[in-house]
Amino acid sequence: MQVFFISSAKSDDCTFYEGSTSFYKTCTNGCCETECCEDNYRTLAIILGTVFGCLLLIIIIVVIVICCTKSRWSKKGVKPKRNAPVHLLLTPSYSSRINNNNDAAAALQQTFQHLKSGEKWQTRFHPEKYTVIRVSGKRQSHRTSYTLHGHTLDVISNGKYVGVTISEDDLKMPFNKGFDGDSGIGCDEISDPSYNEKLKSKASPRDSLEEGQAILERGNWGGRLEFILTCVGYAVGLGNVWRFPYLAFKNGGGAFLIPYWFMQLFVGMPLFFLELCLGQFASLGPLAVWRFSPFFKGVGYAAVIVSALIGLYYNVIIGYCFYYFFASMADPLPWIESETGDNVTSNASMSKISNVSASERYFYETVLDISDGLENAGGIRWQLALCLLLAWVVVMAVLSKGIKSLGKVVYFTATFPYILLTALLIRGATLDGASDGIYYYLTPQWHRLADSNVWSDAATQVFYSLSACSGGLILMASFNKFNNFCLRDALIVPFVDCLTSFFSGFVIFTVLGFMAKSKGTTVEEVAQQGTGLAFIVYPEAISNMPLPTLWAVLFFFMMLIIGFSSEFSIMETVMCSLIDEYPNVLRKNWRNSTLFRLCICVLFYLLALPMTTRGGMYILELINSSVGGFPLLIVGLSECIAVCYIYGYERFADDIQLMLGRKPWLYWRLCWCGITPTILGVVIIFGAVQYTRITFNDYQYPAWGELLWWMVCACPVVAIPAWMIYQTWGTGMTIEEAVRPTSDWGPAQEENRIGTRYDARFWSKSGFPGSRAVSYMTNDSLDGKDLLPPSYGHANDNFGLAEDSTEFTIHL
Repeated sequence: MQVFFISSAKSDDCTFYEGSTSFYKTCTNGCCETECCEDNYRTLAIILGTVFGCLLLIIIIVVIVICCTKSRWSKKGVKPKRNAPVHLLLTPSYSSRINNNNDAAAALQQTFQHLKSGEKWQTRFHPEKYTVIRVSGKRQSHRTSYTLHGHTLDVISNGKYVGVTISEDDLKMPFNKGFDGDSGIGCDEISDPSYNEKLKSKASPRDSLEEGQAILERGNWGGRLEFILTCVGYAVGLGNVWRFPYLAFKNGGGAFLIPYWFMQLFVGMPLFFLELCLGQFASLGPLAVWRFSPFFKGVGYAAVIVSALIGLYYNVIIGYCFYYFFASMADPLPWIESETGDNVTSNASMSKISNVSASERYFYETVLDISDGLENAGGIRWQLALCLLLAWVVVMAVLSKGIKSLGKVVYFTATFPYILLTALLIRGATLDGASDGIYYYLTPQWHRLADSNVWSDAATQVFYSLSACSGGLILMASFNKFNNFCLRDALIVPFVDCLTSFFSGFVIFTVLGFMAKSKGTTVEEVAQQGTGLAFIVYPEAISNMPLPTLWAVLFFFMMLIIGFSSEFSIMETVMCSLIDEYPNVLRKNWRNSTLFRLCICVLFYLLALPMTTRGGMYILELINSSVGGFPLLIVGLSECIAVCYIYGYERFADDIQLMLGRKPWLYWRLCWCGITPTILGVVIIFGAVQYTRITFNDYQYPAWGELLWWMVCACPVVAIPAWMIYQTWGTGMTIEEAVRPTSDWGPAQEENRIGTRYDARFWSKSGFPGSRAVSYMTNDSLDGKDLLPPSYGHANDNFGLAEDSTEFTIHL
């Protein structure tokens, strides 16, 4: 790739020539090098690097301040608008006391006082927000207006019953008639035992004491900052450092930012927000959250399988980082010694390669001792196996207590890498040739925007970077408080992720420019991505810097922190998803949970051991290239279809309003219902058409290796139709029944289950005041007449009310 700069631009001393990869000049004063111009560009690079580093640190500080500052989204959360109407009915025994409008107003006020008594009622009803929305009934003889807490209430006095229910649409649920004059307004307990049993049979298991205790034990984040930092650490991974800069360089430099931001706005952010809303609304992980449409629960399994596969090989890469981190403490660096032939083992595959660099020979021969192909795996490299063991020990130590321990670690793992990135950028910007790398990185090639591969790479990188559709976002949002303003988080985290990727490009390309200048070649020739960049190119560049040991230790320490910040969230997704599926066993006590987490870490360590063999790199690249593409795209497409077209966008929007107090913007609706699934479908089809056989460097995988690649790629995807078949044939349910929400779908905490869509309640007299009310959950589709006591078995259109009864409804 040739980069064209200024064509024949003249100054007093020099002329720049078109097509040069560095700024050569002919000088009238006899100078033949580029010192004067190079110094200017180097100074510019230093300024740019410092500005970007400071800007990023300022943004992090602003995020911390925003999260810690009390605002309308304070710790109490957003108070949502209550949409469920409340029906108040007066009994004959009390209506006899009502002689005028003032008595009627006093009766209503007394009812409200009972509702307010006790913490439970005050947090649930917020009486100060009540307003009248409907008055219905027959023979309305007395009517007045009464102001309560600043709102005007229409009161009708000659009703027949007393009671308080929550209802919606045609669901009207009067209490069993009765009144205790000594206790004030209330209602008698429903006396028929069979009717109570009927209600219990329809009750949600989530209302049981055991389930409620499990929800409490599941825990919440210690603060909003913990959640945001965990999301940042989860999204900002090794791919931001070693993948995005190379893709930007390969796909048009600065022009690549256009398709990248397009995909971020119309694919990444919508899916990010959608998953946050799902997890936060139900307080459930990526498997249990599919109660809103059990037919699609296979999508949750697909996401968890993707996380498991990523977590499996991701820790192997962290093991490589541990190896280099320890090796960097030697003086001189071991890959410098390799240049003289020390510390180099004989390797048949490397003997075929001529003119390899010292760092490349060290990585492939000393570290990996790589074999000649997947067919010849060879034995386990015990050094790598020990480093891998150390990585899993760290993961187990941090995740032993779940989010309680993870939430504290992220304060360091999510912030400290930015300090190291800034230090590396400032150092790289002072190197000779840094300006060449920056210009290679930023110079736009607009014609590349017409290449469909550029847009496909942008979409894949968005998924790879944001870690969307792999279950982690749903899980982390499930530990939020119900009214957390997750819309803000869905804007902050992708923005920080994009800025980090762009910022990392300066860190990498300043060093690549220096390396190209020192070798007398172009940046294009030395640029690599993935493990080649982290373990070959960058170490070689560091070896040519002053104080190479210091910079090597800092670089690989940064890689360790970035890697662990993602690995912690990935493995917590796998562990907690299974714990949510079997809470009665795995969350019964701390010992069961910890033992289960230990078993998962041991199992994954054993499964990852083949990747520490001499042929392990071929296995690692096979898994890496298979799980990061098609499976994530298909999971994202399935989520959009299930939420918007099966569960229903309007219903989902109502859920969001219940959490945030407002419905989602039109932008989100357009993306979820049309733009995002369309883009995902196009990318999937294009990727299938443009598929090419997988390779690693110059190695071509055999046919059986290609088949293995497809099997790994299909493993998560097959879970989707497999679960659909099980849900219909295995359980005997029809598809129509399987796609409906279960009776226990909805907010986890009682005070957030508002409206008959999630909650229908009966209160016994003992619940007014001071004691816990008797409550039962009901299915969305449960008919209103099924909720009536047996005495109303032949309820008419007025639901068993007397002809002269009066119902007046107020809105929460």
